[in-house]
Amino acid sequence: EVDKNGLQNYISDLSTMLQKLSDNVGNQEFDSIVKSSAGVLVQTINQYANQLETVKNQTAYDLEHVDLVQVNDILKNIETLNKSIKTNNIYGDPALELVDQRNVLLDELASFIDIDVKTVKQPIPGDPNGKTVDVLKVTQKSSDAVLIDDNKSGSISMEEDGDGKITLTIMGADKEETILETGTGILKSTLDMLN
Repeated sequence: EVDKNGLQNYISDLSTMLQKLSDNVGNQEFDSIVKSSAGVLVQTINQYANQLETVKNQTAYDLEHVDLVQVNDILKNIETLNKSIKTNNIYGDPALELVDQRNVLLDELASFIDIDVKTVKQPIPGDPNGKTVDVLKVTQKSSDAVLIDDNKSGSISMEEDGDGKITLTIMGADKEETILETGTGILKSTLDMLN
């Protein structure tokens, strides 16, 4: 608390008034002063509770309508880049600019959620020489939920239960659902703060 006239001040004031009342038991004037001091304290607590509720609601809104939208857009954009990179690689073009764009998106994604990035060799279907192409697989490090698998991407959604607890669910590129409970990054820290 940074407000000099905030909660701590009102608690201290109520304590002082109660001490004065104990020295003047039965005095109506001191009864009224204690009631007034208690009323100010309760009003301040209610004001803080309303402010906390406003912050929680705004943070939950931002998580669902800003952060998750951005993460899901990143996943879709990586999926699109993967398709283009793979096609270019099949025809012998390393597509370095596209790979750079994808790497920027992977760095951005890593700020939101802990990820593990791997490339695996995949045979090109129908190639008589057995030529392979690198494909990308991105998983959430702590749960192994598949966020990107070659030309498929997953998504993350938010739900709030009747008690106000917020849950983030990863719908993996492999169509497996995973509840985001562990890990690091913006999404996990925001979720921890809200819950």
